[in-house]
Amino acid sequence: MYTRIHRAKSVVAWLSVGLLLGGTGHRAAAAERTVDRAQVPVAVLRAVAERYPQGQMSHFVQEVEHSKTVYEIQVDSGPNHADVTVSPDGKIQTEERTISIDEIPAAVRSQFAKSRFRKGKIVRAEQVTRTSASIATYELVVALSGAKYELAYKENGRPISEERVRDED
Repeated sequence: MYTRIHRAKSVVAWLSVGLLLGGTGHRAAAAERTVDRAQVPVAVLRAVAERYPQGQMSHFVQEVEHSKTVYEIQVDSGPNHADVTVSPDGKIQTEERTISIDEIPAAVRSQFAKSRFRKGKIVRAEQVTRTSASIATYELVVALSGAKYELAYKENGRPISEERVRDED
């Protein structure tokens, strides 16, 4: 009995020291800040303009993750928008593009119809393309019972993840 109590007190003491010295022991994975268009490299702006010639670039974020800088640009085109992540040299890394319900692949719609979220309303759908993999995934934001969930699927309909999200809209 004394050993368990002593061990528990030691663990609590070491955790307290760790919190005082270094927070939770986990550092933020990324630091991001909003920047002006003028602070974005020309190669980044050119790459986005070439990909979305009819779009308007409306929001610019510089992000540093694992000592690598990328720029996230929001492009608006009518009711749709895309979030494009670009390296400083102008290579597009990721595109998150809003799509209509009709553009969701049949395999994804079929899996959604079988899921526990099937009675929910799809409030947003996005196609996410990572250029390194050239494979699209699909994210659905679904409203169900007063909560919102983000569901991710592979193009073949295989579920990847689901998580409850805060209401941002």
